[in-house]
Amino acid sequence: MATASPGPPPPRPDPLPGKMPLNPETLRVLQWVSFRHFDIGLLVYLVAASLLIGTTWYVAGLPYGRPLDPVAGIAAGLIMGAAGLACLPFGIWWSIKRWQRQGWVVGYFDDTATQLVHPTPDGAWQLSDHHALHRGRRSAAPFRRRLFQHLAAEADRHQVVIITDTRVRKLADLYLADMPGLTLVSDTRRDHIARRIIELRREPRPNQSN
Repeated sequence: MATASPGPPPPRPDPLPGKMPLNPETLRVLQWVSFRHFDIGLLVYLVAASLLIGTTWYVAGLPYGRPLDPVAGIAAGLIMGAAGLACLPFGIWWSIKRWQRQGWVVGYFDDTATQLVHPTPDGAWQLSDHHALHRGRRSAAPFRRRLFQHLAAEADRHQVVIITDTRVRKLADLYLADMPGLTLVSDTRRDHIARRIIELRREPRPNQSN
């Protein structure tokens, strides 16, 4: 049976006064802060993959009677690690371009934090790329509280579901506290390197005029 094609994207949320939109300058900020806050689980995975590839190149000649090649092993490992790190800022750019082709991307930025919103194929708003520019200072809390309240009101106005996820339980608790109506959906799903995914969802509140 043929599957139905996705419908038009939902309306986008309005800008928030005092917050900068997504543009080339704020995109560079997002890429940089994402690089600075590289996930430790992903870093371990990248290091392990680099060591595996380097070791493979190091001993690759043994079955053919050639000596161990430490230069090739080190070079292969370094190339793998550098390529993995370089993919992060490129991946963010590519994801934004893909979301724009599917509908739109709205960004909110200030000197404390970042946030992107984009539509999903089933018509919800997906929140992604929320980063504090400086961790451990709680400086992003006012940004998040004001923005999450704004997005909740916008979602009620447009009758749109909001979804988001995080791999950090403390962040999930902050999201639940800062966005009215946000609820926990699941905390059992795992990604491809076994990190726990905490899924959150907010249903729109009925319009008073309905």
